[in-house]
Amino acid sequence: MTIADPKPASVTDVAASATAELLEAAREMRPRLAERAPWVEQNRRIPEDTLEELHSAGFFRYWIPRRWGGSGGPLIGQLRIAAELAKGCPSTAWVWTLIGDVTAFAATFLTPEGTDAIYSSSDRPMAAGVLTPSGTARKVDGGYRVSGAWGFASGSLHADWIMGGLVVVDDNDEPVNQGIGFMPVSDGEIKDTWQVVGMRGTGSNTFVVQDVFVPDKLVRMASEMQATAKALSEDEKDPIDRMPFAPLFSVGLCGPLLGAAQAILEKVSANAHKRGITYFDFEKQTDSAVVLERLGEAAVRIDSAWLLVERAAYELEEVTRGGELSFERRAWCRVAAGQAVDEVRIAVDSLMSIAGASSFAESSVLQQYWRDVMVGSRHAFLSTRPLYEVYGRAYCQVEPNITPYI
Repeated sequence: MTIADPKPASVTDVAASATAELLEAAREMRPRLAERAPWVEQNRRIPEDTLEELHSAGFFRYWIPRRWGGSGGPLIGQLRIAAELAKGCPSTAWVWTLIGDVTAFAATFLTPEGTDAIYSSSDRPMAAGVLTPSGTARKVDGGYRVSGAWGFASGSLHADWIMGGLVVVDDNDEPVNQGIGFMPVSDGEIKDTWQVVGMRGTGSNTFVVQDVFVPDKLVRMASEMQATAKALSEDEKDPIDRMPFAPLFSVGLCGPLLGAAQAILEKVSANAHKRGITYFDFEKQTDSAVVLERLGEAAVRIDSAWLLVERAAYELEEVTRGGELSFERRAWCRVAAGQAVDEVRIAVDSLMSIAGASSFAESSVLQQYWRDVMVGSRHAFLSTRPLYEVYGRAYCQVEPNITPYI
């Protein structure tokens, strides 16, 4: 991938066109994604046919800034596209979201030299990543010697690069700084640790390296991670360049979960016209006021989740056009994402009760969506109850803050 024209087209024109095209492409792919979903479940990875379709249609360029040849797409567009993909296969939507995010982070977090090293390494560069600082870095001439193991690296089976959180230590092994490093997958080993009940196809395995050299241009300290983006002119910036990382990441994770919930709602609602209620005198479920009430409540909960997520995306995109979000609003965006997935879980559980015990048969696609929602919504960046405390502290200006990721 090469650097784009130094005076790129309007972000509105480029991103709006890309969003519309990819939304249509995602809708068109849905039947094929659903057909491949059993293979994804069994093989615990995304098939090459799907990856080729995503690449050819430009999905993986969507979030990459225009200055690096991408579309510079907005967050709300990413959420809607991911939701459409998830209606066919939640694991595919999750992998696209995570790889898309981390690959774009290489442009916003690293210096141009570091970004070029990654984007010029392949015609289709893809990076997976884990922010948890479970790696150790020691400064040496020209870079760092890094060892570590990063679990839950979604998309690791398809990535060329891994971004890992690092603790920089001195000669006495005392921590002196914290940051991130990008490493070629070929420098380490991917351990098959993602053997779970949901989101099975995401390949969220553990990446391990032992005493590898990572050059300075591929390492960035936490305090510098958005320095490159801040140095850009307003004309050069894309949405991802302006947004604070932590709330952006929390909100961005919601797209696949919302899409999976909508798919469950669609299927349960359609079946309600055709099936009755065992041991009751209803020829079809839609004859029951109780079923209709529960369906209505579930639909409103999913709509409420969308409203929360879209409001957070609006603040992250639009408010940051004119300045930075306050600490309190950044905390709100994070808790909005947590609250949204809580609403989704409640709605999905209710819908599965309407669908009945048969929906948990292995032959039923509903149980796959249900498992994917239950697992994906437990991502650490969506931990609702601790996020309530974060927001309460921010709202009431109570110190100390309990996480650096705001």
